[in-house]
Amino acid sequence: MLNTYTQPSSCGMIEEKPSCSRKFLAVLYMRTASGNRSRAALTVRSGVVEPGSTVLVAGATGGVGQLLSAKLLDRGYKVRAMSRSQEKTKQLLGDAPNLEVVYGDMRNPETLDAAVQGVDAICCCTGTTAFPSKRWDGGNNPENTDFIAVKNLVNASPKGIKRFVLTTSAGVERPGQFPWLILNLFGVLKFKRMGEQALEASGLPYTIIRPNRLTDGPYTSYDLNTLLKGISGARQDVTLSLKDDLLGETSRIATAEAILQALLVDSTENVAISITSKEGDGPGQDPAKGESESGLDRLLTAAALSSKIVIFSGSGLSATSGMSTFSTKGGLYERAQRKFKLQDGKTLFTYSFYDRNRLQALAFFADIYLEATRATAAPGHHALAELQRVGRLQRHYTLNIDGLAEKTHKKTMRT
Repeated sequence: MLNTYTQPSSCGMIEEKPSCSRKFLAVLYMRTASGNRSRAALTVRSGVVEPGSTVLVAGATGGVGQLLSAKLLDRGYKVRAMSRSQEKTKQLLGDAPNLEVVYGDMRNPETLDAAVQGVDAICCCTGTTAFPSKRWDGGNNPENTDFIAVKNLVNASPKGIKRFVLTTSAGVERPGQFPWLILNLFGVLKFKRMGEQALEASGLPYTIIRPNRLTDGPYTSYDLNTLLKGISGARQDVTLSLKDDLLGETSRIATAEAILQALLVDSTENVAISITSKEGDGPGQDPAKGESESGLDRLLTAAALSSKIVIFSGSGLSATSGMSTFSTKGGLYERAQRKFKLQDGKTLFTYSFYDRNRLQALAFFADIYLEATRATAAPGHHALAELQRVGRLQRHYTLNIDGLAEKTHKKTMRT
């Protein structure tokens, strides 16, 4: 269990932004039902582009663009879907409140000024095939699509936008390595990287998302409600990296969610994030995990809106790290109950247990220590440490004595 009490942040407060460490986008695994946290932890910061803001989606008729548009609308954003075919866009996305369809050809800069006017953020999901195909007709080759068009959109972007999220590809920093050298025979990775560099040099706040080979979709003639029902099938295990070092496949659903989260988490500013998804279960129906993840979601929301936070955490947070709870069969407390001949495991946390026999109390603490040394801090523990680091965590009340939060360099708080 993880509950939060928050004090609203002061108007006009400006905070110094930390560099993006390895802790970011933790909420992604909850939104895509992924469970792999080995390469991705989180940072909790104020929201960058809040719901209600206007987000331009370039490439809204593509598989990722459709899913992203649906997710943005579902989360309360205003979506300006830009494409070269307004009719096709309306057929694919339908007629939804807060959805505006506009014309824009990124290869022609003069068509972009009206499309980008007044937007708070831009998400570019455009792309073409790596090898010659019908999609190259009309000049839609990698150079025009992945470099020139992206550069034009970057140059047309309002200087005051809060985030420009660009979707490119894994392998852009490894064009000479197998299998990327094959994919790059016609320069697609070279031009995608040039598009990234144009964005990096622009001075705009940006995030680059680098998926591997995309799975799920593409989607045709789906309305928004149908798109929102999409799931990642068996590919629910998501991996993130700040390096271009992943290999595999990536669900379009996970990619769209990563783009959306880049709008919400400000420590993703000016970084490139690689993402893959593979077969594997997410959190599933484990009550402890579900409870902790729900709490973490609340924590992220509270952190986006507040400057002073008090947290009450319970066993659900530690359970995500593999620590025993009172209901764990054969776990620490069940073993201790038998070992010390107690009526139930909760007796271990009564004063009489320690007062009656100090040696058995020390033995129990030793067992807790051994279990805690094997456990790894969960995203929730990293969230506590990050909140403390940026000065937002005012108090942390907990019954947990496993020290897992301290593994993340969180200081012990005493009241």
